[in-house]
Order: sequence, then C-alpha cells, then structure tokens
Amino acid sequence: MPLEMVALRFLRMHTDVSADMEEMETECRDQASSSSSSSTASSAASAAGKEETSDLKQSRQEESGDDGYSMKKLLTTRELRLPLMITVVLQIAQQLSGINAVG
Repeated sequence: MPLEMVALRFLRMHTDVSADMEEMETECRDQASSSSSSSTASSAASAAGKEETSDLKQSRQEESGDDGYSMKKLLTTRELRLPLMITVVLQIAQQLSGINAVG
C-alpha cells in the first residue's frame, strides 16, 4: 500500500480513501497539463479541472447524503474534536502572546 494512502487513511479516520486519492490524482494531472500548455489553454484546463472537481464533490456528497459540516456536527463529532481543540488552543495562544503563526 502506498505511503500516501496510509497517511490519508490515518488523517481521514476511515479506510476507504480511494475517492480522495482519485481526486488528488486528477488535480495533479490538471496542474501538470495547465503548467505545460499556453496561458489560454491552461485557463481552459483549469476551468475544466475545477468543473470536474466540483462534479466529483457533488457526486460524493449525493452518495453519502451528507450536506457538509454544521456547527452541531462540528461540536458533536468525535473525529473533529481534536482538530477543533488544536485550532482553539493555537488561536488563544496567538492572541495572548501577540505572535502570528501565519503571517
């Protein structure tokens, strides 16, 4: 199993990451084709890539029946607690110290 899939499975906290991998591969192909072609061709490829990505997201959303994340889901989902806590603690630390982590 590729190392990328192992890492993605760990981050997503579920075993089926094939749709995510396909989406990333599509984005890489779109970026490679857009960077090697002329500016008008690259903008057309970029628009096509964005449309394809949008279609993939919409189809995945329809399959899962999920409308995205709501505030209730954010606060009650176990998988989201750790990222939420990390974000809140970092923001509080930045505010209290006066240091911006991302400038």
